[in-house]
Amino acid sequence: MNTANRDLTAHVMTVVLKWFGDPSSHRKFARERAELRRAASEDEACACPGFFRLLHMVEAAQVVDGEVRRPSCSLTPYERDTLLRLAMLLSRVRANKDNEPLARQMADDAKGRPKVSELRFRRLLASEGSDAQLRAWRRIIHLLGREINIADLTRVMWTWNAKTRKRLAYDYYAHLPQKKG
Repeated sequence: MNTANRDLTAHVMTVVLKWFGDPSSHRKFARERAELRRAASEDEACACPGFFRLLHMVEAAQVVDGEVRRPSCSLTPYERDTLLRLAMLLSRVRANKDNEPLARQMADDAKGRPKVSELRFRRLLASEGSDAQLRAWRRIIHLLGREINIADLTRVMWTWNAKTRKRLAYDYYAHLPQKKG
């Protein structure tokens, strides 16, 4: 990943965390997230004001003390679609569980079983196309009790490629409870 992509990924993570957790207008944001949650497709979700507020936040310039720290940017169509799917997924999240990496959240369970089964995890890694990926992540978010590491989910979604899937697999299997016998 080159420096520009890394910078954009970090910027998107920062904005997403602000968009998700800004308590100043919690009631309004909760309504926007509910609209995104009810959207049955990406076509329906792209008509939701909550997504466009997030998109504008990502594309806006970052000005600190009158100095432009980050110029405005225009996302590519692929990046906009990724941000849309991310907004749809985050609308299902109740709380940011930032004290534990995403792969560990999926692999760990107090009962000695992974919260996300190996089969379901492999389906996520093999998901081709946005619909399959969205469906797989929705199920995983539900299995994790709607508490997920938002920064990790953002990074994984934003950089979804073979390298990201491989790193996620390494982390998941490293934390998977060992089978006895």
